Amino acid sequence: HRLGTGFHGTANLLKGLRNAGLEDMIEQLLLQEHHPGWMYQIKQGATSIWERWNAMGEDGSIHDPEMNSFNHYAFGSVCEFIFENIVGIKSDDKLPGFKKIIIDPLIIPSLLPLSFQHQSIQGEIKVDIKIENKKVTMLIDIPNGIKGELRLKKYDNIKVNNITQENKMNELHSGLNTINFDISSY
Repeated sequence: HRLGTGFHGTANLLKGLRNAGLEDMIEQLLLQEHHPGWMYQIKQGATSIWERWNAMGEDGSIHDPEMNSFNHYAFGSVCEFIFENIVGIKSDDKLPGFKKIIIDPLIIPSLLPLSFQHQSIQGEIKVDIKIENKKVTMLIDIPNGIKGELRLKKYDNIKVNNITQENKMNELHSGLNTINFDISSY
């Protein structure tokens, strides 16, 4: 589960795996601690994503310092994936600028709990996700005037603000929303 993709492939790999329903591979790629992998960089002290997987050796030596960026967009596309897929928050393309948000998390228990804040032009969006015994609690604080669309197609026993939901797609309103659901895998 080591990356062998180039710039374009890396930017689309995790999205493609999610579209194919291969969540276990996403987890293994995200948490790969050996080079090439994002966690290798983090273990080496990175606070941004490098241009080269081997930009720094395990001994701390820098490889080819003349041609080496330690803050590079292509491999950094993983951050967009984490925001839009793991946290599950993205702007609706039909109403850009976070006038409406899509909430579609991919629950990977080894990455939980997590807390997320995003200062959008409409106001601050906050998300907290916890799991205990395959039961997920998700708190979403949506700024005033913004609507949310909750998509939990692969999860069960969904409750929004303590009300059982018959549909796996629901509208959320501004303010604090508490979402509970069960995961069957893991």
